[in-house]
Amino acid sequence: TGLAAGSCVLAGHSWGGMLVQLLAFRRPDLVAGLVLVDPGHEELESALPLPAQWGWRVINAVFPDELHDDAPVTLAAMRELRAAAKPFPDVPVVVLSAARGFPRRFRAHWTRLQAALAAAAPQGRHVIVDGTGHNIPRDRPDAVADTILAVAAQARASGG
Repeated sequence: TGLAAGSCVLAGHSWGGMLVQLLAFRRPDLVAGLVLVDPGHEELESALPLPAQWGWRVINAVFPDELHDDAPVTLAAMRELRAAAKPFPDVPVVVLSAARGFPRRFRAHWTRLQAALAAAAPQGRHVIVDGTGHNIPRDRPDAVADTILAVAAQARASGG
């Protein structure tokens, strides 16, 4: 219903990067390409020091957002899909990572997780965007737009 337009390039930032991955795993027929902009990862919280994990949970409990109830379900689904070694569809996938931000060790861990996402995709590519923190769309909207356009051109060229 309404999906007759065919596959498309999906882009998502942070939590949205996880959501577009979930769609790509579940409905690869709808995906011509992916642009994951400093995407979250289900193993991300485990890299935080224990007090920071507790603080994060307290903040989320006191100030829940619209994703509060969806987060555990999405994280569980992502763990399940990755455990099943379900590959990314064979489409262009670009993972953009921030160059700085958060405690340095945490940022390095997050960037490694993002590099592994790109490596897991048959047509994956990982790019660290200079001069950016987590909010790459604000810091470098040109880099995000150029990447989406390049992935769309690559998908078109390959018949996606």
